[in-house]
Amino acid sequence: MARKSLDDLPEIFVSTSEISYLASKAVRAGKLRKLASRLYTKDLASEPESLVRRHLWTVIAGYFPGALIADRTAHEGAPAKDGSVFLISQGAQSDVALPGFTLRPRRGAPAQQSDLPFRGVLHLTSPARTLLDNLVPSRSRGSISRTLTKAEIEIHLKTVLRRSGDTELSRLRNDARALAPILHRERELAALSQLVGALLHT
Repeated sequence: MARKSLDDLPEIFVSTSEISYLASKAVRAGKLRKLASRLYTKDLASEPESLVRRHLWTVIAGYFPGALIADRTAHEGAPAKDGSVFLISQGAQSDVALPGFTLRPRRGAPAQQSDLPFRGVLHLTSPARTLLDNLVPSRSRGSISRTLTKAEIEIHLKTVLRRSGDTELSRLRNDARALAPILHRERELAALSQLVGALLHT
């Protein structure tokens, strides 16, 4: 394999064993900045949090290749107010602290056929899977919980009903029925079916 040089590397990147020596040497020479564990940038002037925000999803893919954006983050399509990003990873499970953000991985079923490509480097849980995952009770990590509250889920379902009608709400429930056995989310499916049924009969 050809040896990499700084010119081969993007503006911000997560180092690997292949390039860790090159990155450390470049930091000592003043050609790179280290922003966090294994995270480096060629930009020597911009504010670190701004840099990470601009490249956030690529950075996540660097730490957690093939990760699936999940739980609260999948619903909101953005980091939580405290900077938490919740995801499913088949690899490392330790939180990663970045300037302004914290990546919070968990184990779970890998991407399914119904899950969606996201930003070209990751996947996003499907709407039905997002609902099932968010119905799992969770404790706060940082200042916010991994999953939505029941009230937040009810508000979302009401919004779906108002914007797209009962056909879309029924479709979501049917999609969830197909996924629940694969994800071991039968209890969450029962809760979702109860919520949807109540709305459809209102």
